[in-house]
Amino acid sequence: MGTLVAVGANQPVAALVAEARPYATHPSVLVLVDRSTDWSFPSDHSVMAGAAAMGLLLVSRRLGAVAAVAAVLMAAVRVYVGAHYPLDVVAGLALGAVVVVVGWLLVRRPLTCLVHRGRALPVVDRVLAPSALEA
Repeated sequence: MGTLVAVGANQPVAALVAEARPYATHPSVLVLVDRSTDWSFPSDHSVMAGAAAMGLLLVSRRLGAVAAVAAVLMAAVRVYVGAHYPLDVVAGLALGAVVVVVGWLLVRRPLTCLVHRGRALPVVDRVLAPSALEA
């Protein structure tokens, strides 16, 4: 969910900055991927990777570390293939991570309270009781 929110937050930023892609401003550059007509800054791919890595980091340091390495590699590849400038991917990684952290800070307590209230309901307690799980 955080990744979708981060990409949604990225769209107005990209439209506001309206930075052309490297291959649009440097037509002679070698491009290793299909050319796109959308804006370059910040990178959508990097926003998604940064958000996913931060979400996993909040759940598990080990998974988060692996995802962070993969996100940085993916961002570097976006620059290598000529789709983005380095600042585009750095900003994308940061934006994705910030959106997930802010979202986590905003919804963590209300969702925890909701779960505790739900667990107190007799119907839920019967469904989740050890005897019901063993059967």
